[in-house]
Amino acid sequence: MVTRQVEPPVGWPRVHASCDYKRPLHFEDEVEIHLLVTAKKSKSLSYGFRFRKLNGPEPVEVARGALTVVCVAHRRGQMKATTIPKVIAEKIEVAPASALK
Repeated sequence: MVTRQVEPPVGWPRVHASCDYKRPLHFEDEVEIHLLVTAKKSKSLSYGFRFRKLNGPEPVEVARGALTVVCVAHRRGQMKATTIPKVIAEKIEVAPASALK
């Protein structure tokens, strides 16, 4: 994904991804995914994901994942890590510690 509202345009390549599966999902299962920002640095963001199966007596967590992206500037066909533009950074907050458990 390239963000064009800032100059130079920035992109967000993934540099780390992981997922731990706890239970299987099946075709037509209803799933809820929560995304939380777990860390915000000058050039990168980390997210945590929680997958919950909803079509049962109560919601059940079936997987947890993590993803880290780095902000890069695009110049002459090259990508280089860059500081997250202020207009974007000021809109992103790390989730409270209580939500990350």
